[in-house]
Amino acid sequence: MSRRKQYPISTKLEAIGLLETMSCRELSRVMGIARRTIRSWQHQRFELLAYDGNKKCNKLVPGGRYEEFPDPP
Repeated sequence: MSRRKQYPISTKLEAIGLLETMSCRELSRVMGIARRTIRSWQHQRFELLAYDGNKKCNKLVPGGRYEEFPDPP
């Protein structure tokens, strides 16, 4: 089983911009991205448009555990 494809935020923003002139089905064919993926980006569009970090990243919020600092004695 292969890993799930991840797309950079710049690709997601490009797809959201093209959704204004194309349908989700047309965009899926043109970009070669699953329709369900494009629809999920469409639901996240406000968070994606408000993002001002590195556009090469794949996620809005980085994964992993939060760093915990023990209380000083």
